[in-house]
Amino acid sequence: MTTNMQENNQALAAIYLFNGDDELKRDTTLRRLSERIAASGDLLMNEETFNPESIKAPDQLLDILHTPPFGGQYRLVVINNAEKLDKNLAEALIHYLEKPLSSTVLVLLANKLAANTRLYKAIHTYNPKSIIDVSSIKRSELPHRLRQLAADYRVALDYQAAQSLIERVGTSMATVNNELKRLAAW
Repeated sequence: MTTNMQENNQALAAIYLFNGDDELKRDTTLRRLSERIAASGDLLMNEETFNPESIKAPDQLLDILHTPPFGGQYRLVVINNAEKLDKNLAEALIHYLEKPLSSTVLVLLANKLAANTRLYKAIHTYNPKSIIDVSSIKRSELPHRLRQLAADYRVALDYQAAQSLIERVGTSMATVNNELKRLAAW
């Protein structure tokens, strides 16, 4: 409870990079951030999601980022597949980070944005805590994590049952989570 209160008291960063391939972690982290922004005002009018190919030019991207929120304190802009941003858009983001709009929270979702790219380095320079690792956990750690997740749904799984579930549905945490929901409902 204290961490949630502390998290809510911390100022939001102008940019976050959710870097990794675990869809469940990424979705959960984005949902928590969205809820936090929604608590400060109307998020329905202040949330937009884009794919890199839908943003045609750096000026369009900057217009999106500089649009003020409507009826709320913050605006949430999400860009999927950030590792696929073309060089001009990435450069525009790098320059934007020099003086970002405080009312816009930009979230870049990437399966794997390399740490040696200029964009990654610019985000790291802006705020190292803005880079959130949402990578898949190692297979050897999966049964333990699965048992923790099952406990959240009030489903008791021993190690062998967790291993069996992983063998049947695979290692995708999103798929495993869905199966746990089904078990809990049953």
